[in-house]
Amino acid sequence: MDNINARLDKFRQAINKQADADAAELTRQYEKKRSAAESERSRRSADEALAQINSEKERAAAQFRKEFSRCETEQRTAVLACRNQLMEQLFSEVRQRLIEWTDTPA
Repeated sequence: MDNINARLDKFRQAINKQADADAAELTRQYEKKRSAAESERSRRSADEALAQINSEKERAAAQFRKEFSRCETEQRTAVLACRNQLMEQLFSEVRQRLIEWTDTPA
């Protein structure tokens, strides 16, 4: 009977040892899959963040170009208005001098 009990204990120990090894292997595989999934999530998150940054960068560049164009147009308009004013002033002075010159006795 002791022989049977010893054999049963040995059998139980072997089963427990195998179950522990299987559990450890399953745990290792789970951790590996979890780590891979976490890495993929992290990579995807980084890709999404980079895409958002690029989108914001393009939007800011477009807004800058639009604002630059507006300022350039305003500047051009101001220069043309100043030029027009100076030309009118010049011609007014020339007209005035011609009038004064023609009104003087010869």
